[in-house]
Amino acid sequence: MALRYTAHKLTSRKLTLRLHENFDTLYKDPETGEAHIGSARRSNIKSGDLSTETGFANDGIRTVLRRMQVILCQRYIDPEDFFMNDEIFEAKRKAAEDEKAEGLKALEDFNWLPNLLNEVLDDELVDWVTNEARVDHVLKKIPK
Repeated sequence: MALRYTAHKLTSRKLTLRLHENFDTLYKDPETGEAHIGSARRSNIKSGDLSTETGFANDGIRTVLRRMQVILCQRYIDPEDFFMNDEIFEAKRKAAEDEKAEGLKALEDFNWLPNLLNEVLDDELVDWVTNEARVDHVLKKIPK
């Protein structure tokens, strides 16, 4: 919704492509023949690259999406796999494990997203007014 109806840097063509690759792209597993979604959505949730590339113009939208991403990405992050047993990264691995546990615990609460939104709405430091107007981005046809 934020991509489609709020101010940001993406052109209509680029927006259409990003929405397609994150939500519509499927591939067929050559071994099983089953259809699977592509990996772009998971990669963008883990990295936050799509939000960064988009450059949302409203601080409230940016803040909500950033906080959502920090929680949602915990489903896909494995600190043990990322840091391995490298002693140099022991403290970072432990912190990442704690963050993962906290994020997964938050997701157990059905109200985690409304609570997050209310927290941001109540934050006086978040600017919801600048670039608050609805923008109707026109989606283009995807070439086959």
